[in-house]
Amino acid sequence: MVRGSTLFMFYAKYVNGVPIRNDLLYRTRSVSGTTWSSPTTLATSIEESGNAFNLTKTTNDNIHLVVYPQYVDPNFGLAYRTYNGSSWTSPILLDTDPSYGRNVGFTSVSNDLFLTLMRGSDNYLRYKQNNQVPLAPTGLAISKSANNHPYLQWPANAEPDIYQYVVEKYAGEFGWVALTQTANRYYEDVTESYCTAVPPAQCEAGHWVYYRLKAVDLQSLVSNPSGSVGTYVLGGIPYKIGGEGENQKTPEKYTLTQNYPNPFNPSTTIDFSIKENSNVTLKIYDMLGKEVALLVNERKEPGKYSVTFNASELPSGIYVYRLDANDFTATKKLMLVK
Repeated sequence: MVRGSTLFMFYAKYVNGVPIRNDLLYRTRSVSGTTWSSPTTLATSIEESGNAFNLTKTTNDNIHLVVYPQYVDPNFGLAYRTYNGSSWTSPILLDTDPSYGRNVGFTSVSNDLFLTLMRGSDNYLRYKQNNQVPLAPTGLAISKSANNHPYLQWPANAEPDIYQYVVEKYAGEFGWVALTQTANRYYEDVTESYCTAVPPAQCEAGHWVYYRLKAVDLQSLVSNPSGSVGTYVLGGIPYKIGGEGENQKTPEKYTLTQNYPNPFNPSTTIDFSIKENSNVTLKIYDMLGKEVALLVNERKEPGKYSVTFNASELPSGIYVYRLDANDFTATKKLMLVK
């Protein structure tokens, strides 16, 4: 059995001692290597014939073992152990009937374990399931729907008993909040929209939104969250910076600061200051002088302002942004890297 880059070999060893016994041992080596480790004993005095032990591995790469018989105070019976990559758990008795037929089936699907056994006392076939917490969903992807909303899609979890998925959205100071519970493998967030303006027109300043998933099985066990995905959507209009102290004072001069972050993808922020009532324009140009975006075109009162530029529809390259306010003009360069 292979776990990561390690090969495991499990075997029963006949020990000619007093008393004579049959022990369960294992050795390991690197998958690419040739040297085996010294043996480690997992159980002693197991059944001498038939499938006295059985193994399986779950998607989280844990190795699971059932072995018969093993003493777990105060009884003998069919015992279970698992290996997580660093250590084995203590044995747990699954059944204490001392008379087994040699028919133990042990397998896994994703993170769940399935056991079948037949007792020699009555020849009844019995079944047990160890229902683990579902694995975190993977493969979450986001795209633009036909209606210009964020559209989430993901593959099904491998567990056969998954009942539904919880879609969560990051809501700023409120953290992650549940949007919906669905048995589908897709979700459209109609509360958010993408910019559809054709350059040089520019949509309202936007913001990032983030989504993630949790899987829920039939016994209401909930997985850890998936990895998150984010996208840039519409937001509020360019806003005036508020606050205490310096931000409340009327600027003494016009200023245009360097955008941040820079380089950026796909959005960046541009701050500027207006010292008196002014007709203000803030435009973006490519290196050929073509206007590709109009961020501000209105009369503004004195103050400090911040504008978000969304360049998701533009190719990578160097662009120039220009602020005009009354007789003041300033230009700076920014770099879009996709």
